[in-house]
Amino acid sequence: MVTATNGTATFVKDSGETFSVNFYIADVVGTDVKWNLSGLAAAANQAFINAPRNMVLRDLAIKTGPTVMFSLILKRDDVPTGNVIAISQFLDTLNNRPVLNIPYRAGTKITMAEA
Repeated sequence: MVTATNGTATFVKDSGETFSVNFYIADVVGTDVKWNLSGLAAAANQAFINAPRNMVLRDLAIKTGPTVMFSLILKRDDVPTGNVIAISQFLDTLNNRPVLNIPYRAGTKITMAEA
């Protein structure tokens, strides 16, 4: 059974300001998550965001756990960064999620693939 879910990615801009974006996980291996800058993300949203400034991905908070896919592959300009995120470590109910430090330059296309 597929269990679609949502999450929030928190970035820290080079100015120190935080920047949060909601994303939607369809729970389908091989698809990209969908992003929404202005509200709760859904299946119809776009599959990428562009970094508005140099920034670092600091946290992912994911609601409940998908049942089909178990990790996210982070990408810059559609190229995997080498960072694979285990969903189980980034559930929003955990108060001890690992702190991420994954940089993106201004204008970079940011995507995450479900794996």
